[in-house]
Amino acid sequence: MLRITILLSMKISFLFLSGFSSLSEATETRFKHVIIDSDGPSRMWAKAVGDFNGDGLIDLWVAGEEGAFWYENPTWTKHRILSKDYTLHGATTGDIDNDGDIDIITGSWKGRKVYWLENPGKGLGIWNIRTVFDQLPSDAIYVTDLDGDGDLDIIGRSSAHFAGEVGKYVHIWRQDSPTSWADFTTFAGGGEHFNIGDIDKDGDMDFVVANRWYENPSYISNDWDEHIFTNKWMHLAAYPFVADINQDGRLDIILTPTEKKGQYYKTAWYEAPADPQSNGWTEHVIEKNVECVTHTLEVADIDNDGDLDVMTAEMHQSSDPDEVRVYINKDGGGLSWTKYVVATTGSHYAHLLDVEPDDDYDIFGANHRGKAVDLWVNLIRSPKRSRDRN
Repeated sequence: MLRITILLSMKISFLFLSGFSSLSEATETRFKHVIIDSDGPSRMWAKAVGDFNGDGLIDLWVAGEEGAFWYENPTWTKHRILSKDYTLHGATTGDIDNDGDIDIITGSWKGRKVYWLENPGKGLGIWNIRTVFDQLPSDAIYVTDLDGDGDLDIIGRSSAHFAGEVGKYVHIWRQDSPTSWADFTTFAGGGEHFNIGDIDKDGDMDFVVANRWYENPSYISNDWDEHIFTNKWMHLAAYPFVADINQDGRLDIILTPTEKKGQYYKTAWYEAPADPQSNGWTEHVIEKNVECVTHTLEVADIDNDGDLDVMTAEMHQSSDPDEVRVYINKDGGGLSWTKYVVATTGSHYAHLLDVEPDDDYDIFGANHRGKAVDLWVNLIRSPKRSRDRN
């Protein structure tokens, strides 16, 4: 069932964060709330986005206790692709078998497996579920060509909070073929989550765990050199993101705390020095007092002014209100931020994407308690498009 709630000209509440300069002119940030499905599967731990039917529009995917479904943009027609609960956690998308369509890569806590779900073409029909690896529940997972051989490899990890010793390792699965994978592991310690990016700008993907980044040896192995980039972030359960916040050509690292309820830490970004292997990354705090229940962090130019902004969201476990937040990078250098609360219903593993498409970023997500699949459509008047019309 499709139900749409429209908040026309909704003024999103905002506050200026302490320690930063105030704005001379406040920007009104607007989003339209769309409930894609009011009866989604319960306990939606996994979400992903991708053009599953090849029509040029980004579709939405969720998985929960009643199976897995994708929603066809723009009608949001609901398509079932799995008929039972695999307890899927964490997901990403990519063309694993190089056949021209988008597959889904995810992990199961119940089955303790990593899967890729094979798109049958146009997203319609039976999606075959292929096993990549046994014995590992996966929370965070990415695909990229780690060894430069032209196919997609998989990198993932579990939560050390909930999976114990197995969560202290990042696993890399080298694709030898879509049905043959070689497993490699790198010890990364406690906590949970990670992100990938070319930190040292040498043409291959490294990965970040809390206050450390691990250097890709340029071939897939068990040995990735660890570099501690800051001693000012000590909370190991952290969601990182790699992006150039201050537009200086170097990749910075943004961090927000993920566990546990009732604990408070900060959301901050760390400015990369000329030598990324050094410990001289400068800390810039975005918000000081953040409850440690944020399992969403993505970075993009949300207000379309040419610099990067930050989006986070609290899960339902947080003290009310459960915020879906946008931090606007007001000076372009990451030293002045304005926080906008887009919603107070929270979200989990939310994503930024352009659904219309109209060259701005919208927010898709769902909390794993409750059954609503949410979309917040960005209504910001684009400075870029305004200039183009002139």
